[in-house]
Amino acid sequence: MSPNLKGIIATLCASLFFVTSDTLVKLTAPHLPLGEILAIRGAILVAGLAAIIMMNGEWRHLARLGDRLVVQRSVLEALIAYFFISALSILPLANLTAIFLTAPLMMTAVSATLLRESVGWRRWSAVAAGFVGMLLVVKPSIQGFSLASLFGLAAAALSVARDLTTRRINPATPSLIVTLGASLSVALLGLSLGLVENWIAPPSADLARLFATALALGGGSFSIIIAYRSAEASVISPFRYGVIILALLSGYLVWGERPDGPAFAGIAIILGANLYIVHRERLRARSTAGTPSDHPSADNCHQDKR
Repeated sequence: MSPNLKGIIATLCASLFFVTSDTLVKLTAPHLPLGEILAIRGAILVAGLAAIIMMNGEWRHLARLGDRLVVQRSVLEALIAYFFISALSILPLANLTAIFLTAPLMMTAVSATLLRESVGWRRWSAVAAGFVGMLLVVKPSIQGFSLASLFGLAAAALSVARDLTTRRINPATPSLIVTLGASLSVALLGLSLGLVENWIAPPSADLARLFATALALGGGSFSIIIAYRSAEASVISPFRYGVIILALLSGYLVWGERPDGPAFAGIAIILGANLYIVHRERLRARSTAGTPSDHPSADNCHQDKR
């Protein structure tokens, strides 16, 4: 199997894992408080990651959990989980997934405005089109955005801040340590929410779903690591957006969710804008390598939400 094919398969597996995790959480959300979901799922992830870290000898790097940037990223990860799952319990799965896919568009805008990276008019047009698509999905009324839509947008914006922070973390810090810090932060946030929530003993079915969603989330994160370490980012990036198809399928099969015409149009526009940005990124990479292209473009980093 070629490295690029291996990366593509791993990317598709990651999308399947993430949609599975979202589906299971959405099924559990009506029965358990948000904090309890975050705490139980986080505890399962922490236990699994700690076991792996101990087995592979990376426990010697545990002190790096206290590094400022690792802590900052962990806090952002907890906030993303809070806003995303809060929105997930209300919005159709495909709609929320589409809203979250505006994160790469936000990254392009941030790269141009704050990081002073060169972004041409074509990519700015793609960003503008993507946000028009987002408006079609969330359908703001005269009274304003729904709270759930705002939570989804907040999760997307925070994911941009998280990924910018990830870029600055010391490369000597193992990925598993960074992931452990994020899982700890999510679990601690869940426990703190327990101070104001009425927790209940989770039914066995919900407990099984939370265990499965933790496994799926871990599988998705692991698959993404394999993908980006095996293949060229420009090759696998388009396949990451297959997640919207899986989200549409899951929403229809499990809840009978059918986005209306404007929402479908918005999803298509967001997807097209992201794919065009990936295309421009390929041209930029070729230009950097010596192959002519008409415009450079800003770097994009991949987005993981939960």
